[in-house]
Amino acid sequence: MRRDLVYLADGTLLVEEEVINVDAVPAPVLAAIKARYKTATVSVSEKVTTKGVVTYELQIKNAPVKTVELKADGTWITPKPAAKK
Repeated sequence: MRRDLVYLADGTLLVEEEVINVDAVPAPVLAAIKARYKTATVSVSEKVTTKGVVTYELQIKNAPVKTVELKADGTWITPKPAAKK
């Protein structure tokens, strides 16, 4: 397991990134990825905590993008959804 920590000059923890097993990724996150990228598989998953807010950053294969970030409830952060016409 790998964990990266970013601190402010005053010692305050700003960001914590922890590599986690895909089994630890919330089901809504995985479901959102499968809904958007049907053939995608997760190669690396990280739990990211920034100022107490938890998100999940995943590297994926077999998709037009390589990295995605979502909230625990499956809401997309990146990439942004395509604009509706």
